[in-house]
Amino acid sequence: MKNLRQGLRPIRQKLIAAHPELSKREEQIQAELLASLFGALIAIGSLLTLINMIAAEDAAERGRVIQGSTTTLVVVLVSYVISRTRHYRLSLFPFTVGFVGITISSALQQTESILLPVYLIVPVLVWSVFFSLRATSLMAAIILGVNAILIISASEASAIYLINSTQLFLVILGVLLAITHHRNRLENIRQQRLVENEERLQSYFDNANDWIFMLDAKGLISYVNQQMCIASGYRADEFIGQDPLSFLQLRDVPPTQEALQAILMGNAVSQFEVEVPLRNGRCIWLEIRGSILEQDGLVNGTFHIARDITARKQAEQAERARRQMAETLYQTSVVLNSTLSLNEVLTRILDELGRTLPFDSASVQQREGEALRLRAVKGFSNPEKLLNQILPIDSTYPNSFIATERKPLAIDDVTIAYPHFQDESDKYQSAYIHSWLGVPLVVNDELMGIVTVDRHEIRPFTPDEIALATTFANHAAIALHNARLYERLARNNETLETAVFRRTAELQHTTNQFEAILTNSPDAILQLNPDLTIELSNPAFTKMFGYKKDEPFANFPACLVVAQDLQKFMRAINLAAQMGHHTRIEFTAQRKDKTTFDADMAIAPIHKPDEANSILCSIRDITQLKEVERAKDDFVSNVSHELRTPITNLKLYHDLLQLNPIQQEKYIPRLRREIDRLHTIIENLLNLSRLDQGRVNWEITQVDLNELAQQIVTDRTPLAREKQITLTCLPTPNLVNIHADANHLSQVISILFTNALTYTPAGGEITLQTHQQVDQEETWVGISVQDTGPGIPKDEQSHIFERFYRGSAGRASGAPGTGLGLAIASEIIKWHQGKIEVTSPDMPHHGATFTVWLSFDRQLSPQDFHHMS
Repeated sequence: MKNLRQGLRPIRQKLIAAHPELSKREEQIQAELLASLFGALIAIGSLLTLINMIAAEDAAERGRVIQGSTTTLVVVLVSYVISRTRHYRLSLFPFTVGFVGITISSALQQTESILLPVYLIVPVLVWSVFFSLRATSLMAAIILGVNAILIISASEASAIYLINSTQLFLVILGVLLAITHHRNRLENIRQQRLVENEERLQSYFDNANDWIFMLDAKGLISYVNQQMCIASGYRADEFIGQDPLSFLQLRDVPPTQEALQAILMGNAVSQFEVEVPLRNGRCIWLEIRGSILEQDGLVNGTFHIARDITARKQAEQAERARRQMAETLYQTSVVLNSTLSLNEVLTRILDELGRTLPFDSASVQQREGEALRLRAVKGFSNPEKLLNQILPIDSTYPNSFIATERKPLAIDDVTIAYPHFQDESDKYQSAYIHSWLGVPLVVNDELMGIVTVDRHEIRPFTPDEIALATTFANHAAIALHNARLYERLARNNETLETAVFRRTAELQHTTNQFEAILTNSPDAILQLNPDLTIELSNPAFTKMFGYKKDEPFANFPACLVVAQDLQKFMRAINLAAQMGHHTRIEFTAQRKDKTTFDADMAIAPIHKPDEANSILCSIRDITQLKEVERAKDDFVSNVSHELRTPITNLKLYHDLLQLNPIQQEKYIPRLRREIDRLHTIIENLLNLSRLDQGRVNWEITQVDLNELAQQIVTDRTPLAREKQITLTCLPTPNLVNIHADANHLSQVISILFTNALTYTPAGGEITLQTHQQVDQEETWVGISVQDTGPGIPKDEQSHIFERFYRGSAGRASGAPGTGLGLAIASEIIKWHQGKIEVTSPDMPHHGATFTVWLSFDRQLSPQDFHHMS
């Protein structure tokens, strides 16, 4: 049932809805009431017609029922249609005429019906609802007049029926008129009271100290009280019809619009605050409360009371300002003292000042003698250019007053008080400055500088602002003083740290040098304590003597020297330790494995105050030097011998020629051979010297080793045949050519071949063979000389390419030689970036094999030899 009612409700609302042009709610209600009444009559009439037709006994009676009901329904339907128009009241006239017509028709037809009084009273009842008592009485009189005419003209029976109906009508009419009169009287009293209440309310509104205004359903101002007009400076007609948001500050429009919208939506909005500009330019704060205005359940506007809370706001603002000032000063003190960097403190002074005091530009000027230097600026167009500018302390600028009097100075318009203030405006960027405030920075009666605050318009600084700036400056001065002390200390620390760092770096450099020398020195270095224990040693010592690091010594330092040199060794150490003398000795050193080597030791004392001297020893392995000396001695001996023999022979043959010129043909060839021998010795020495100094003229060409080997075999075959030695040449097919100096390479092969001829006995064999191989992706071409001489012992193979060195076979054979041939061959091959190898098995008469290898891939040029030199 509930769902049925909810489903029928929209249909009912649509059937009785008032015409859209009816704007007043009272008219809408009356129109809907008439439509509802006529609709109900149509429904009831239709139901009664259906009941009467069912109850009718014959067709004639049903015809009369249909005829009467149809007439009534048509009249009511016409009235219903008119009630749906904007002239809804006119629907009462056809309704009344129709019902009276039905009454007349019934009377003329002499039809008796119990509904006749109803047809008479319903129009009067409806008129009493929608019209005044006078109009209702007039309508009742008309109906009575019509009824009287019907009584006079009707038959006796109908007249009696009409009279009875009229009597009932009069009774009901009297009651109805009395009720209507009483209702109208009560309505008049209500309206009078309503008017009185409205007058009192209007008087309250007009005399209220608060602003009172109303908004219509569209949100436009529909009413303002006198106080609102007086306080704002606007007339009432300037408010009516205007959007209230147009009278607010722009920042207050969005929140106010939301609050008004919330009130219209029925949401609870207790109050909201806005700042309203008045006509005279002043602004006041209003606290606005609002509520909705409803009529017949519909919102048709809002009602608002606005109270002036400017004084309260000012008090709150002053309290907030005091709290903010105290908080800001505290925070400023914390912030300024949170750093000891002078530049950062100067920047923070202006940043924190800007939080408490509005300004357009500001500066911190630090005193330097009789001038002020701009150390920090803010708000200027080109701050980088302004920093570190010097301001003189003279009467041209207000800064001089502060520097002299040490008091704050506020100037409303500095261009008037100091006419020359802007003489150098381009330099100091002061063209826009008008209101000016300067505060001294004083600590312990010392002026450290000043803080200036500028405004680009004439807006004087208030006493509160001056006091705030002064208090702020006191905190800033202390922070600045601390920062200066810290900066001075930091500079001293930096200077000290720099000196320490430099000295540490020098010490570290010296230490690194010492460690590098100690670690990388090829000489063994020892630092001995006064008791001759080791304090320090380097890796060369352990390597030279065969000991491990930190390995304990047995009978140190005697274990380092052979027995026959121990006394000399200890005497030198004691001399340095006790007498503090530097000394150097040569001795035969002994390794851990008892092997020996020639050593040179430099000994120096290390002097320490009030302590016995430590000893620093540097031991060098001079075995090679000794060998070089021995080789040199051998060389000198050999050279002397080699030179003495040809020179002696030259002198001999020279003397023989003088004594016996007839034997000239016999002595001249011998003299020639001795000269050639002497020439060979000297030429070898010169060649080796030129190779060492890089003064050799190299001619690089393509060389065929097969051809070179064959040429040497061909040239030396007669000599080999004389010595009964067989020569064999084994060329490698398809051997590639190499880039080399053919003459020098031929010299190398000749040296090797000559040695082979020298040491190969009669019946022996010498083989020249060429080779080609790939080693580590590089092609090598080689030529080897193999003999069947005595061979070379393994312990001599590493020395045979050394200068002046002659092996045991050479010395035993008595063959002439200086030990330079193989050294020259080795140097030539090194210049060619090649290698020379020797192999000799430990078997008699298997001789030795010398092989020269040259790289095919390197393709040497004369420039390569030039770079090597």
